[in-house]
Amino acid sequence: MKLPLICVITLAATCASACGGSDDTATPRRRAYQRIEAYTPDYTAVDSLPVRLLVNSSAVVSRPRRDWVNVNYPRYNATVFISVTETDDRSIADVIANRVERIALNAGDAPTDALDIDNGRFTSTLYDARAAVATPLQFVATDGKSVVISASVFFENANRITSLDSVAPAVETIRRDLTTALDSLDYR
Repeated sequence: MKLPLICVITLAATCASACGGSDDTATPRRRAYQRIEAYTPDYTAVDSLPVRLLVNSSAVVSRPRRDWVNVNYPRYNATVFISVTETDDRSIADVIANRVERIALNAGDAPTDALDIDNGRFTSTLYDARAAVATPLQFVATDGKSVVISASVFFENANRITSLDSVAPAVETIRRDLTTALDSLDYR
């Protein structure tokens, strides 16, 4: 009589311990994201633009045209395409409207946050698409009189970006660099 009772109690205890509680043991993902090293926040001015623009000194800068600068972040497979448009006070509103329309088209249906920055010389808006898109960061800046600067960050591997988390460190670093550039934007 004691043997069946011990067996029933043992079986009940085994079932209770096997089914109860949560297992907080870490389980590795089948496919891990690589660790992306952030660029250090060290800046240098881009030469020969009509404005003084700071870029990360570790980035590779090229000038395909007189009014265009490409700032490449090789570690992230990302490039910031920056254009400077000199205009006049009669057509500056049209130039800004064109750039804002282009930004909306680049973001698509992604929810976008806007950060306004006014450093006393230039007013800027940094657009941040909070989704896995090829152009997660864009900006437009102006002095309100004769200069419009616009930029778009493009990830070369955009077709492989499946979640924002996979590029979040790169986006954070480039956002920091763009915010620094817009805060310090000035005339030459």
